[in-house]
Amino acid sequence: MYWDVSSALIAPGTEFPLSVTVTPAPEQVFGELVRFGPAGLVGSYRCEDGVIFVNGTLSVMAYGNCANCLKPAEALLETEFSERFSQKAGPDDPEIFPLRGTRIDLNQMAQILASLALPMRFLCGEGCETTPDTSDR
Repeated sequence: MYWDVSSALIAPGTEFPLSVTVTPAPEQVFGELVRFGPAGLVGSYRCEDGVIFVNGTLSVMAYGNCANCLKPAEALLETEFSERFSQKAGPDDPEIFPLRGTRIDLNQMAQILASLALPMRFLCGEGCETTPDTSDR
């Protein structure tokens, strides 16, 4: 989803509200498929010296398999973010997202934020002690 930030470009220094829902794409993480539910991005954005600053919170459910018993598991991911967008962003610059005209790509930002917020491993419940039976493999 591209978000139009032309109002911030016209009125530098002014904070504008941001509240949008995007859905990050599923991805492979260490050979396991992780899926995401709708991600809520809530915060604000402003322009300073041609750079768009976006601050807020990402909230999304992530779905995978329990690391112990392989049953379906989920984790609520909530992370605060402070990101920058600029027309001078290079393709290999990990610190800044590209500003395309008057639009920013919130899908790309949410995908990266959700990926970075993933737990080290999913558990189906507290204290899951079961391990999968691998004797037939």
